[in-house]
Amino acid sequence: MGFEFVAFGAEAGKQFRRLRREFGLKPLDSMNLACAAASNTDIYLTSDKQLLKKRLYVHGIQFIADFTRAPL
Repeated sequence: MGFEFVAFGAEAGKQFRRLRREFGLKPLDSMNLACAAASNTDIYLTSDKQLLKKRLYVHGIQFIADFTRAPL
């Protein structure tokens, strides 16, 4: 398991614009998801209920999951 810093480059910029346009996401949500997608993230964890309600599919992110939900 590791962490990396992801630059907000051209690919993230394209994703950012698409997320804002297609889903009407807030700028910070779009930026975070765009950077995660640009780095081909396996799982994006969030506790943001509004974001989770949208049931997004973001190319480059395999799963978007609720961080606060306890495993069964």
